[in-house]
Amino acid sequence: MGKKKQKVQENGNNEESKEEVVVKEGENLLGAPKFKKLENGRLKCVETGHELPAHAKDSYAQTKHCRLGLIESFLIRNKPPLNMFTQDPVSSSKLTCKLTGLTVNKSEEHIWKHINGKRFLNMLDKKEAEKEALQEKSDVKENEDGLEKKKKEKEKEKKKKKEKKKKKKNNQKMQDDEENSNGSELRNPSDEGNISEEVDFWIPPSGERWDFDHGAERWGSDSDSDSGPETEDVSGTDGADEENESDVKELSKKFEVLDEEPGDDEDSSGQRKYKLPMSHIIPFPKRNDPTSAQDFPMGRHVLAVYPGTTALYKATVVLARKRKTDDYILEFDDDEEDGSLPQRSVPFHKVVALPEGHGQ
Repeated sequence: MGKKKQKVQENGNNEESKEEVVVKEGENLLGAPKFKKLENGRLKCVETGHELPAHAKDSYAQTKHCRLGLIESFLIRNKPPLNMFTQDPVSSSKLTCKLTGLTVNKSEEHIWKHINGKRFLNMLDKKEAEKEALQEKSDVKENEDGLEKKKKEKEKEKKKKKEKKKKKKNNQKMQDDEENSNGSELRNPSDEGNISEEVDFWIPPSGERWDFDHGAERWGSDSDSDSGPETEDVSGTDGADEENESDVKELSKKFEVLDEEPGDDEDSSGQRKYKLPMSHIIPFPKRNDPTSAQDFPMGRHVLAVYPGTTALYKATVVLARKRKTDDYILEFDDDEEDGSLPQRSVPFHKVVALPEGHGQ
């Protein structure tokens, strides 16, 4: 500190003549000032606002007034290295260091000496170390918060999936119970021993048509007698004929339904048969006649055969068919996979309207 560098310039014409120029430490620390050319040919200093002729540019840049103007300009704009200093509140000719708290003269030489001193450099290293430690601590905290947040989200998602699975299982159980109750109402309890031996459902003999049936063979007497007693009963009274005709008319509206998958709740492991009235039957559109199928718009609730099964489930139309032969794109209820409902393609002849009053 305080040492002076000497620069010796030798004159080529006279070696004995030597000029010594002393350069101070920190001189021109802030660089040269900026000038703006005026219309009258003069120059104006941007930092101090002083006007001067063009030939005095270099000499003015080294004056004390110009150097103080540069310091003030750097201090106001918080530019390095004066971003580490503030104006001393007691003296206008001094600056206060933000790191060390010491005051220095408002000159480039004293500023240069201070920022290169051991005390300033040690404080600067200490501040940078504290800043790095704080940043590392903040990063660790953010990582911990992120891991905890992800853990909570996973637990919440797992709980949600478990609830949906439980809800789907309960809905399926309720649906199975309802189907079983409907089947038990339509079945005759005396037929549970041998379902295949149905006596109520009549099939015409081979080679004959339904049109020639008058109901006598179906609803004759249950006794072991042959045609004699049966003929006598049928032709005996008009009341018997009317009763047989009403029975034929009522039972002709019923259909025999074969349940290929009775489920685990059924007593028998084989197929089961049910007789249902027409009001409980939903006809499917004809496969070879697309015009017989009803058009369903997007967002409409329908019943459709779930792909790979023979069961009807409630679904929502996601993409309506553009042509009569196109398939529907549906989303089945309670068909969730990985948090979303997959879209499945179902042929038009396996999609029917949702009956009124169907469970939502």
